Amino acid sequence: MYRIYDKDQQRWRKDITILQDGALAVITKGMFNKYRIRALWDEEPYVIHNETGFHDKHGHKIFEGDICKTPKVENGIVGYGEPVDAYCIFDYDNDMYYIITDEHAEDIAVIGNVFDGVMIDIDEQEDNR
Repeated sequence: MYRIYDKDQQRWRKDITILQDGALAVITKGMFNKYRIRALWDEEPYVIHNETGFHDKHGHKIFEGDICKTPKVENGIVGYGEPVDAYCIFDYDNDMYYIITDEHAEDIAVIGNVFDGVMIDIDEQEDNR
């Protein structure tokens, strides 16, 4: 699974899909339940965030580009660490990274993403449980 952000329109696009050849396209439902596929030739304004396969301690899916809070990191950003071949939380303030594992995912709280910023007050979310 993935999500796609349109930098030109500054919004998440649920109507864009990735075709088998890796190209992006908009699929719309037309008349008589027929679908139209329109290829997007300019892929520059679109950013694809892949799902990591992990869920945070509140059950939310963790995607690349998510901003997370852990016991060790205040505002870490999720990304794929090619040297370690794993999804990581990057702590740019302290020049560190932490590999995400099933064991550590239960300590992670997704609090936003790189496009929308920090959206959730963790203390308030914890009080409401």
